Amino acid sequence: MSVICFDILCQFLPLSLFLYTVYVSLQLVLFGEIVVAQKVMYDKFMDDFLVPFISKGFYVAHCPPEMAEQYRQKLQVSLFE
Repeated sequence: MSVICFDILCQFLPLSLFLYTVYVSLQLVLFGEIVVAQKVMYDKFMDDFLVPFISKGFYVAHCPPEMAEQYRQKLQVSLFE
């Protein structure tokens, strides 16, 4: 069944658009995996994970301090949802 769907999809979409769609989908999946891993680390280690992660990781990525603080707050709020 999936082979038939792939053949039909290739007939109607240019290959570049199809590959771009696959690329974007993989990026979203990877981003989701990273977010889940960070949440698990925070759930397990709390501030022992969060403080070094924000102070070093966000600094290396040239992330503004306001954005790092916003991330910390959202991560902590999501823990209690």
